[in-house]
Amino acid sequence: MNNLLRLLLIVSSFFIWHILENMMRNIKFLSGMVTILGLITLIFGLIIIFGAVLIYKPGNETVGSILVLVFSIVSFFVGGGFIVGTVLGIIGGILGLLKK
Repeated sequence: MNNLLRLLLIVSSFFIWHILENMMRNIKFLSGMVTILGLITLIFGLIIIFGAVLIYKPGNETVGSILVLVFSIVSFFVGGGFIVGTVLGIIGGILGLLKK
């Protein structure tokens, strides 16, 4: 009985080790994906800021508004801005288009 318990403990520890090893491999992959999505979101945010600056330059309102609108909508799918930033970007882009 004691040997059977030891054998069961050894076999179960191998299975647990295998499961933990696979989880760590998946975590490394996911952390790489999160880093890539974070960089994409940062680039989109910088483009939105650049578009917002263009809105206040005479003659570039339309280009800036379109940049803000497009990248605000795309950032919604990437997950940037926690929805509030996306909504504010869309509102800002529309107001920039309506600016005369």
